[in-house]
Amino acid sequence: MKVLIVLLLAVVSLCHALQRGRDYMQDKVCQDFISMGKDNFRSGVIIMNSKKFSSATFEEISHLVKEVVSLAEKCCAPGTDPNCYEDGSSALSAKSCDENSPFPEHAGIATCCTHQGLERKLCLAALHQPAKEIPTYVEPSNEELCEAFKKDPRDFADRFTHEYSSNYGQAPLPVLAGSIKSYLSMVGTCCTSPSPTVCFLKEKLERKTLSILTAMSNRVCSRYAVYGKEKSKFRPLPLHPSLQASSIFGPLPAPSSRMVSLGTWFLVPRVCQNSEFYSCGLVLQPQTSNRALVMLAQKIPSASFEDIFPLAEDSAEVFSKCCDSMAEDCMQKELSELTTKICTKLSSKDERFADCCRGNNLMENYLCMYSLQPAKSTQLPEIQKPTDEQLCSDDGSHQKERYVFEIARRNTNIPEVFLSKLYDVFHNVIDKCCSAADSIACLTSKRPQLRAEIFRFLAKANELCGEYTTLTFLEFKQRLKESFSKTLPDATPDFLTQLVEQRADFASTCCIMNAPPTYCSLKAQSKYSD
Repeated sequence: MKVLIVLLLAVVSLCHALQRGRDYMQDKVCQDFISMGKDNFRSGVIIMNSKKFSSATFEEISHLVKEVVSLAEKCCAPGTDPNCYEDGSSALSAKSCDENSPFPEHAGIATCCTHQGLERKLCLAALHQPAKEIPTYVEPSNEELCEAFKKDPRDFADRFTHEYSSNYGQAPLPVLAGSIKSYLSMVGTCCTSPSPTVCFLKEKLERKTLSILTAMSNRVCSRYAVYGKEKSKFRPLPLHPSLQASSIFGPLPAPSSRMVSLGTWFLVPRVCQNSEFYSCGLVLQPQTSNRALVMLAQKIPSASFEDIFPLAEDSAEVFSKCCDSMAEDCMQKELSELTTKICTKLSSKDERFADCCRGNNLMENYLCMYSLQPAKSTQLPEIQKPTDEQLCSDDGSHQKERYVFEIARRNTNIPEVFLSKLYDVFHNVIDKCCSAADSIACLTSKRPQLRAEIFRFLAKANELCGEYTTLTFLEFKQRLKESFSKTLPDATPDFLTQLVEQRADFASTCCIMNAPPTYCSLKAQSKYSD
């Protein structure tokens, strides 16, 4: 696996070539294409573009891969015309704008194609599709795997690489690439074995840790991508999707650029200039440490803030360090150390955590703790609200986090996605007041409004999710039907059924621990507004 990771590192290093100009970039591309070999280069292109275009079909990705590899082959041959790369990338740009283009579709293509030259290339480079929050990949049976493999080994490998990368694309690249290589090796070995069933059992057991690591790192890094780093303090600016996209469409400007490397050929800078397409700034999402704080508070409400907060900070630091890391062992090493810290601190305080920590496989232990459902809410003393002076002091951020922690451990049935919205409301009001000329007067006047907003938010969250965790699904739907019948006595049976199904669908997806954050945040905002 180390060879593959080294090759992928070589691919990602192409971003630095962009800062040295067109000729250097072409030289670097060709150097890596030759050192990697056509097949490994091609596999890297499949992985990176399946990650980037997660909703694209295999056929669309295949067309793109074919063009990219063909361009590399053509332009890296001895005696090639110096303008080969530039001309080829320009031709690809034009092909992307053709109404019959076979490449992945994107709503922004039409706008990009109204421009010409570098402006068009930059715009096309920026296009990408949102990552899948809920993986849809279902592993076929051993028999189905071997049938597809024996029919066409290369097509099987390509299709698996595409589907796996599009479903688990938020996992760190070394983890994803290693998992794909391991899986394809297993299939190749077992489908040619005289005892395939025994072989698959043995091989799947051996790759169990890697399989768990891939799934878990995809989950935690998906949330990191949404919630941001623990110490990000700036609110979102209107950033073009280029911050997560990339391109083969030609050399990009080096001046005032911060390069973002996302893999084979598909590279784009964060361009800090006044442009129709780009603007710069730090991105803030609800803080990652707050999410970890809420999650642990709801799973073990008997633990104190002093017990939980350092672990939440450590969790955020792991994701910040490893989700975009190209170090092969970063995620496994750091998650293992984090698991040990959590077990040392919390296993004596909660039997469920103690059970999870008894295993010898740290990845399995982390998965066990991550999968724990919220505990039942317990009676706790009244929350000690921070004073106005505390909120605007140097320790103000700590006071806000403690307050969110106290709300979370008293409302364990309210999903984190709601509490993140609540934190936003709380954070916005306090930040505005603390920057006002008379911060104390501002907070004093805003407290009643803030208190009412918090109660309204918690009431709505309880209305949407309060009974979901305590009733069976059928009981929950029956309770919904009774509730809607009372509040809407004139509604038709069909309309009531529709309301029940919509609410039940929301609850089954979003009223659970570790719910998909982007999807549920939008749904929660919609229902809260209603």
